[in-house]
Amino acid sequence: SYSFCTLLEGGEMKRDRGLLEGLLLEDTYRIVKKRCMLKELEKAVLMTVIRRAVNGRLPTLKSQLEGMTYELGKMYGTQQIINGMPVLEEDLEVLETAGWGVDDSRYSEKIEGTTPVMTRGDLDTLHGKKWLNDVVVNNYLLLLVERSKHVAEYPKCYNLGTHFFTKLISSQCDYNAVKRWTRKIDVFSFDILLFPLNVGRHWALAVVDFKQKTISSYDSIGSTEPALLDLIVSWLQEEYIHRKHARRSFSDFTFYTPGPSIPQQTNQNDCGVFICQYCNELTKGATDFEFSQEDIPYLRVKIAHQLLQGMVTC
Repeated sequence: SYSFCTLLEGGEMKRDRGLLEGLLLEDTYRIVKKRCMLKELEKAVLMTVIRRAVNGRLPTLKSQLEGMTYELGKMYGTQQIINGMPVLEEDLEVLETAGWGVDDSRYSEKIEGTTPVMTRGDLDTLHGKKWLNDVVVNNYLLLLVERSKHVAEYPKCYNLGTHFFTKLISSQCDYNAVKRWTRKIDVFSFDILLFPLNVGRHWALAVVDFKQKTISSYDSIGSTEPALLDLIVSWLQEEYIHRKHARRSFSDFTFYTPGPSIPQQTNQNDCGVFICQYCNELTKGATDFEFSQEDIPYLRVKIAHQLLQGMVTC
């Protein structure tokens, strides 16, 4: 077998806090997706791994990456295993310092350096089996939007925010009630619009894809909510009138409601984590979701860590 040092052949690892990222090829993503809490490697080193795997110089990419995980663990110290996935102790310490599993008396404390600002209580909704609050969902989607600005291959996306639909529905679908949401941007200049939905204390997701001309709903309990998609069409029509000073029916768009064919939750707590991961995949241009309920404990840690870093790259 190949040793980690042989694999790198002189490449240097960055010792700063980070994630094992950079393997962006779809063929390799599913292999490393559960190891993204490990330390970041230089992109050139990672691309060397891919090229050698493609050229058949490694036994298998999967086995070599498993070896990398083991070697990284030895170099950086002990790990905890969350649902079979290795997480570095020092990364967990960062989370705990910021409020991972805090008691009620400290929930209102703000976490320094987070943008938008989060409290220890916000972060703690990712801990265990708690229900994600709107701050966590909205902040994570904003990080995905920011990522789309810096990766040319990814669709350009925009997040309408966790309160958009609530306001639209409570106003009895009055366009004027939400007009200010888009007063400074042109939603039609984006490839994808994200609509996180909070429906009866359940998180779901609607997405408008202007390139594919689809309006979709994604729900981790299999609901389709066609009425909500009709509402989006009505809003798009009004928005087009006010922003473009013309009329458009959007009749050329199709509804996509996969229902239970996408990854589904098996409890009452994880809907927020599911829509965050749906968004993560969709904003990379993915058409299939490569995760399941068993990955959720690990994804909770990963999302919390990314929120503290203020960056999502994988």
